[in-house]
Amino acid sequence: MPTRPRRFIRPVSPVEAYITAVHRELIRLIVRLHGANAPQDVAQNVVESLLGKVHDVMSQYPNPVTYARVSFRHGVIQGDRRDRIQRGQGSRLRSERDGSLAPGRTVVSGDAPGLTDDRCLFDTLVHDVEALDDMVATCIDNSRQLQTLLEHLSTPDRSALFLARGLGHPVTEVAGQFGVRRETMQRRIGRIEQGLAVS
Repeated sequence: MPTRPRRFIRPVSPVEAYITAVHRELIRLIVRLHGANAPQDVAQNVVESLLGKVHDVMSQYPNPVTYARVSFRHGVIQGDRRDRIQRGQGSRLRSERDGSLAPGRTVVSGDAPGLTDDRCLFDTLVHDVEALDDMVATCIDNSRQLQTLLEHLSTPDRSALFLARGLGHPVTEVAGQFGVRRETMQRRIGRIEQGLAVS
C-alpha cells in the first residue's frame, strides 16, 4: 500500500503570531473606518516600526489588539498632521465656537506675480473677516516686507523661523533637526522675531 509523503508544518513563533495579529487588527480598523478600498499605509508603517522593537512592544503590550489600536490612533493623527502641513494648514487644529476642530489655517491658491522672477506665486491664508482682494494686496505687501527683512538673516535662522512659524512644526521638532535643546531653539526664534519686529 503506497504511503503519502508527510507534510511538515513549521510552527509559528510567538513573534510572528504577534505581528500577524497586529496587522490583522490594523486592517480591520482601516476597513471599518474607511471602507474596503482604503489605503493601508498606516498598517504598513506600524508593522515596519514594530519589526525593530517587537520584543519591547510585546512586553509592554501583551495583547496585540491593544497595541494595534493605540498605534492606529497615533498613525491616523500623524498622517492627518502630515497632510495638513503639506496643504499649508499647519500641524495644529483650533477649536471652533461649536466645539469642533478645524485646521489652524485655511489656504487658497491662485495667481499673483512673483516678487523676483516671472513665476506666478499666490498661496495665502484665508481670514473670514477680510475680502479676498484686500487679502491678496495685503499678502503681496507683506511678502515684499518680509523678503526685505529676511535678507538680513542667516540661512539657519531663516530655516528655523520658516519651519516653526511658516509650516507650524513644533519647536521641539525644529530643535531636534538643528541638534539643540527645545529651550535654546525657543529663545533663538524669539530673538529672530524680536529683530524682525524692531526692523
